[in-house]
Amino acid sequence: MPTLNDYRALIRDTLEVPNVTADMLVGELLNITSDANATRIDDRFQYSKDLLHDINRMQLTDTALQRLNHAKCWPCLSPSLEEEMFCSIGNFYVNDRQDLFEIFQDYFPFLGFNFATSKAMTKLLRSRGCVSFLSSQVTVKREACQPLEFDNELTRDYKERADALNKYAIPIFLS
Repeated sequence: MPTLNDYRALIRDTLEVPNVTADMLVGELLNITSDANATRIDDRFQYSKDLLHDINRMQLTDTALQRLNHAKCWPCLSPSLEEEMFCSIGNFYVNDRQDLFEIFQDYFPFLGFNFATSKAMTKLLRSRGCVSFLSSQVTVKREACQPLEFDNELTRDYKERADALNKYAIPIFLS
């Protein structure tokens, strides 16, 4: 940015290069992800991640982002194919819980961002209708392994402690 500001007259006035808009970024993302013959998947994958970072940082209107709704432009990692691929929203999960991700990463496709970046992109993803966040999809079910028993001795012990606190400790704190 400092260099850009130093050469602002050259870039904007002489070369007539316009400022980047959301439509330009979205268009570039859609072009790079749809053209399978353009470059290697590794290059397109990293470039699409960079574009999504830039899109996420901009103040965007809904009209600029509508083209992303059903497009296969989201860089994902697929465990079954063991490769990088582009998916549409609804066909991947977002890593928003690192401990759960470590358990499920070998079973489901995930958005190809690390944990911190996924968290930072939450607003953009939710605005596009992505609700497949890992923490909201995985629940932990707990149940007792054996019947619960009532322990009379333990209950009596707690009652004796409570009585002692009421008799000796609480008057000290209140005074």
